[in-house]
Amino acid sequence: MRRRTVKKQNNNSKSSISAFKILIIICLFITTTIPGEVFAGWGTPDNQQHAVFTLNDLGYTSDDEYQGVLVSHQYDVNLPASWEFSQSGLVTISFSHSELLNPYSSLAVDWNDIRVASVLLDLSNADHGTLQFEIPADQLVSGYNKMSLHFYMGIRDDFCEDFDNPAIWAVVHNTTSFDLGYTIKEFDPDLYKLFDRIIEPSALYQNSITLVLPIQATAAELEAAALVSAKLGQVANWRSLEVKTLPLELLSELKPTGTLIIIAPAQQLSTLSELFLPPFTGSGDDLLMQDVNGNAINSDAGVLWTQNSPYDPFATGVVITASSPEGLQKAGRAFATSTVFDRLSGQLGIILDVPQPEEDPSAAAPGLTYSLLDLGYQDIVAMGTNQQSINLNIPLHMVFDSLGDASLKLNFSHSDTLNPDRSSMNVLVNNVPVSSVQLTSENAQNAEVEIKIPLRLFTLGSNLITIISNIQVNDSIVESTLYCTDEYYTDSWLTISGTSSFTFPSEIGKNTTSLTGYPEVYLGSPTLSNLAVIVPDVPDWTTSAMVLTVANRIGRSAKGDQLLLTVLPASAQGTDLPERPFQIVVGLPSQNSAIMKVNDLLPQSFEEDGITPRTIEGYADIVPASGELGFIQTLFTDQGKYQMILTATSPIGLEWVAKAMNTPTIYQSFTGNLVVLTGDEQVASFTIPTATSPVLELSSENMQENKGQVNQNPEWVVALAVSIVIISLGVLLINWLLKKRSSNEN
Repeated sequence: MRRRTVKKQNNNSKSSISAFKILIIICLFITTTIPGEVFAGWGTPDNQQHAVFTLNDLGYTSDDEYQGVLVSHQYDVNLPASWEFSQSGLVTISFSHSELLNPYSSLAVDWNDIRVASVLLDLSNADHGTLQFEIPADQLVSGYNKMSLHFYMGIRDDFCEDFDNPAIWAVVHNTTSFDLGYTIKEFDPDLYKLFDRIIEPSALYQNSITLVLPIQATAAELEAAALVSAKLGQVANWRSLEVKTLPLELLSELKPTGTLIIIAPAQQLSTLSELFLPPFTGSGDDLLMQDVNGNAINSDAGVLWTQNSPYDPFATGVVITASSPEGLQKAGRAFATSTVFDRLSGQLGIILDVPQPEEDPSAAAPGLTYSLLDLGYQDIVAMGTNQQSINLNIPLHMVFDSLGDASLKLNFSHSDTLNPDRSSMNVLVNNVPVSSVQLTSENAQNAEVEIKIPLRLFTLGSNLITIISNIQVNDSIVESTLYCTDEYYTDSWLTISGTSSFTFPSEIGKNTTSLTGYPEVYLGSPTLSNLAVIVPDVPDWTTSAMVLTVANRIGRSAKGDQLLLTVLPASAQGTDLPERPFQIVVGLPSQNSAIMKVNDLLPQSFEEDGITPRTIEGYADIVPASGELGFIQTLFTDQGKYQMILTATSPIGLEWVAKAMNTPTIYQSFTGNLVVLTGDEQVASFTIPTATSPVLELSSENMQENKGQVNQNPEWVVALAVSIVIISLGVLLINWLLKKRSSNEN
């Protein structure tokens, strides 16, 4: 694929870089003024905030159906831990029900096991009726809250005569809303269990963290920052987390709000942002930080420091720093070790050494496991005369091999039943039944069952898990119709324990050059101990930002107490440093010698200038409208190392690659060993035979058309041909207009 001349490309590159710098400043001014809470409004001077959200925002992605005379469901409302309440909240239950119901049918609501409201069910509220009530401030809890809805329904005067009548039903809509006023808690800065404060588990909170590092970071600084970013991804896991990057040189000018994590040498902090520097003495090369007693800290030690952000009184500032490159690497490794924060207290942590744990290379990679407790649920109870129903939301931010299975380990208890042959518990994933479990006296207490779920049933984002049982305490229709509302009938219940868990298979270390399965198949080891990121000897800001973006995404699939990712300059390849078998090479070919070193092995190689892509034999040689291209490539080197190459023809192309590597809806479409980007969402996958990988795994099932994806098929060829004709006509028209304008001026 031959492109423009070198001279013209260089001019474009210069203008792109200038435009990029301007774009950074504009974007930072915009994004850093957005509050962290997705559903919150602007704060008032006295720190009063306001939030409106629905059951859908809490993960209940569909309406909830109730059937039976007496039936109740539970909804978990996980509020951010940083919220405090001093005024009542307003809840509006939106529901519908059968128009045939006896007007003495009713709905009652409990909040944290306290009855707060009720309403009769009649024709006036049969279609999207509402029940609005207030929750006193002292009943609103930061963190976990439980709302239970109880329906008592019938048609005839004796409701028990309608015990099994299918016309007895109600629906609670997921538009049910909550209107809460709150204030943000003020925390004393403390490193102890830091992650619990900077990453909020509630679905109502958009976690946003800005990573700050020098605009021209060294490999040591970039490694520390990459470890920080990867650890944040691991801790966030399924939670929402936006990681932004900001040059240290712009920090004092832009004054961003929200959580800030600064990774920089102490000498640069003292010059550019002394507001974040721990106590120190001296200046320049003689600068030494001090402990709580005023004693100088060894220059080879790393330092962790936390404080309230000077730009946001309700945000945390964290500093990873040292007086030497060795100390900075120690500080980065300490941040990437979860148990370090269990042993720290106060604002200052001094890191003398962080030994690397030994790993068993033959050990199988553990699967990714999420318990209901991890997802914000506790024990969940459903009650009903002839049906008990529980809905769960499993948010997924990764793509799995659709041919495999996930495992649901379900821990449950249930009320006794007199007819086990007719009592069962059904499990559905996104409304598709996957398993039915017979309920007997043998599994009535603290039982456990493992259910295999085909991965093809899961989707990116929210996944609805429905558990429905039909426990009845009496098999006699006569008994049911006479006594269904007696107290013992309300004891038909099903409890799902919060220790229940989902386990997804791990593809870590899979020996393939197919891009299908990113990011898991490219980690090499769950702790990233086999993975190195190779950067230019002098990485520019675009490359540094990309490294942090990719590290954060990979961290979401990592496992282990300590993450061991490393960042190496291209010149370190082939030196005495131990080489890692899995490598991600980042940057422009003209700047990263590690790319040019394997240039002839790449599916998409480059001319000697390191800018112009070569023509691939058997493929059309085309130029996109923008002239910019991004590339994601994979190969095995002659030495047996696996490499993923993230490169482009310009910094803009690198931005496209970074976005694709961090966006599940884009990278789920990756196949083959070459992905070409012609825009921030325009992606095409190819399988190119190479000298080191002539045969590649290619799943036709994954070759699906996604938003912005172009597949290799006849329709694509026709569309491309039409696009080329349109672009050519556009170029000719612009050229004619320019000539006409020039002649008029002359």
